[in-house]
Amino acid sequence: MVDVVVPVYRPDDKLVRLIEKLNHQTVRPGHIFFMQTLTGTEEDERVRETLSRADNAVVTEIDKREFDHGGTRNRGAAMSQAEFLLFMTQDAVPVDEDLIANLLEALRPERVAAAYGRQLADENAGVVERYTREFNYPPESSRKSAADMDRLGIILLQCVRYV
Repeated sequence: MVDVVVPVYRPDDKLVRLIEKLNHQTVRPGHIFFMQTLTGTEEDERVRETLSRADNAVVTEIDKREFDHGGTRNRGAAMSQAEFLLFMTQDAVPVDEDLIANLLEALRPERVAAAYGRQLADENAGVVERYTREFNYPPESSRKSAADMDRLGIILLQCVRYV
């Protein structure tokens, strides 16, 4: 029903926490497609081992020269047969076990094409990152549509460009 696509390049310990959270979601991903950009070092094997801890992991190795943000995600999406795709970054750690369930619930109303979760700044983040996250991802849920273009401009385009 839901597959997850995660580009991976030189991850830190957040990747381990992300995998633990994905393994314990109330709605389990059918597959987790890790798009691992290779470094050409022994780090590649350590990352492979970490990725293997994910339930239903599919690891695709990518040469650094072939990586690009959109193309790599599209390559992962093309491997999926799921009805829904969840695109994540390697440092986005869900706060609970209901991330996937909550995103699916947000897609239930008619004519909803995309849903995204609130991104919180890391506890060690600086003031600018904290402000940016608070501004772009406020605590209140909202719906946006083409009717909001005049009011939101580029912010609306950022929200819907991946649809």
